[in-house]
Amino acid sequence: MAPWSGSCEKTPSWLEYLKATLEDEDDAAMRLGLLRIAQAYGIQEIADKAGLRRENLYRALGPKGNPSVKTRTAILRALGLRLSVVRAQEAAHGC
Repeated sequence: MAPWSGSCEKTPSWLEYLKATLEDEDDAAMRLGLLRIAQAYGIQEIADKAGLRRENLYRALGPKGNPSVKTRTAILRALGLRLSVVRAQEAAHGC
């Protein structure tokens, strides 16, 4: 997945970007997208809402970051988002 080139405005376009990173299983792109969205909202504000130190938020979402599910969930929650699990549709069977 190509890096998100959208503006850092608080618009639904980044939601589609994050969905695409999950579908493509592109963790680096997802971290970058979350970082840019957090920057748009204000890193300190998102870090506070997520219960993280600002430096730890940058580290978790940086190029070498490997945030735990707990950390990722806290960041998403701070952005007003959540992950959800749904049954994958099997194209071969038309289900």
